[in-house]
Amino acid sequence: MAGPTQLVEIERILSGERFRRYKAAARDDIALAIELYQINIEVSECVFGVLHLAEVCIRNSMHSALANYIGTPEWFRIGTVLPRTRKPIPYTAPMRDMVSKGIRSAGHAASPGKIVAELTFGFWTNLLSSKFQQPLWIPCLYKAFPNFGGHPRFLHRRMESLQRLRNRIAHHERVLTSNNAVYTGSAVQPYITPQEILQCVRWTSNDAAAWTEWGTRFRHVIQLLDQFSKRGVQLP
Repeated sequence: MAGPTQLVEIERILSGERFRRYKAAARDDIALAIELYQINIEVSECVFGVLHLAEVCIRNSMHSALANYIGTPEWFRIGTVLPRTRKPIPYTAPMRDMVSKGIRSAGHAASPGKIVAELTFGFWTNLLSSKFQQPLWIPCLYKAFPNFGGHPRFLHRRMESLQRLRNRIAHHERVLTSNNAVYTGSAVQPYITPQEILQCVRWTSNDAAAWTEWGTRFRHVIQLLDQFSKRGVQLP
């Protein structure tokens, strides 16, 4: 257990602004506030592992569907959707930037798989937006989610929530809540359960979802959130 001087120093180095919500939840008990911060770290670590497989499964499944439909594993270099349509729809400017950065990061001579791995999650989320529903979702992208069966708008919103959650964890923000879910920061879906994250993997593959369930700390994060929710500490 840290002593009083150490507690004050930890609060200082974390910054008052970052630490404020934890102190509020702990009613100014610095030791308890630091404990809450540690729980947030542990929850973030567990969730990030699940997000890891969710992102890899989603992007690879989408990549496979697009490569098969367009006829080349380097479909992302085309810059429009799609060559088969009468009126190709260009990528948005941010999407073009994502592809350019991905190619630069991987190297111009890199394999398609390496470049695909460099594309940000936002790129895949954008491909599921309403702009690309007719040219992409209907002819091919639905095949990337064989177990989904819902409206692509719902899928797009879920992907946006995963993206926001991923970014929050990457920037060391608060994701811990008192309601058996994690905070995404998304206006559409502010809270998401670990089960809902796993569901995204299941939409691409039942076997991948089963592997994610036992191959990550998925069960542990459910236990952590349940234990914290039962403590009655309200984290704003």
